[in-house]
Amino acid sequence: MAIDSGQNSESLGQRPKRGIKAFKKATLIAILLGGTLGFSAGAAYATNTQSLIGQFSTGGRTYQTLAALDTTWDGGRGSAASFIYAQGGDVPVGWMYARGRAFIGGNFCDEGWEAYNGIVAHQLDNGVWLSCGYGAYQSYGVVGAWNGNSYNYYYTYRTPAAYGGALGMKSFTKHRRVFGVAATTVAIAIGGVVGFAITTANAGAPTVLIEKGDKVDFPKNARGDTFGSAMDARTPADEPDLISAIGDDGKIGYLKKADLDQGTPNSPEEAIQMQNARKDGSGRVLKLYAEDGTTVIGQRTVGKAAP
Repeated sequence: MAIDSGQNSESLGQRPKRGIKAFKKATLIAILLGGTLGFSAGAAYATNTQSLIGQFSTGGRTYQTLAALDTTWDGGRGSAASFIYAQGGDVPVGWMYARGRAFIGGNFCDEGWEAYNGIVAHQLDNGVWLSCGYGAYQSYGVVGAWNGNSYNYYYTYRTPAAYGGALGMKSFTKHRRVFGVAATTVAIAIGGVVGFAITTANAGAPTVLIEKGDKVDFPKNARGDTFGSAMDARTPADEPDLISAIGDDGKIGYLKKADLDQGTPNSPEEAIQMQNARKDGSGRVLKLYAEDGTTVIGQRTVGKAAP
């Protein structure tokens, strides 16, 4: 899946080759920041709602981030993706990190395998399909970069909600939040330069993003475990011990943050080794718990390639 008109970009996600044919109606995202061409999604990646552009600096480099939600991908199966772009040109192998994540009604649905750039590149994306049936989805991923000694991880901004997911799958109706849908055009100006203009779904997304505000005090169960939606956390490190999620059978329960953790490499070289050791398309089956954090009520398959 090509996502950039330049040669040095990389895409890592759970999209089968046959899905590329579904991208013929793609739209172009052109982000011009400070005169430098940033993200571009050409004919291979169609999006119908995008987040605001995020930015962070670490290790002497500045990066931009973006989340996108495509409810038309692969004949309506849909996908959520996270993008990271390095200003000023390519970065070494293993320096950039991206993990696409999909939420439905505020509950965790699915996430991609953690992705690091396996080639010298300036852009990386990681995507996952919308696997929790038809409903109101948001893309809200995690990105990061090597700072010279360790990795720093950040959230993307979240996308507005848009209805999607495979119509042939079970449709879930018991969600934490209810969204209304109205189309709007968003123009973002950064540093006096118009960044990009896109049509999104203004679906009642919060105007104050919690991840940029104060740390949230999540409620605790009898064992002292915090629980709630990962979308309410300020940073990836602040996510609750028990993350509200949709099970494979449609039940709403909680996944343990520790079970979702895919490990933190100690160097870019180790990151690539971990990445190469994984089997493409293989998912992880995690236990779904009740609020007490001990009672197993189901399971959630995470990161499996679309069938």
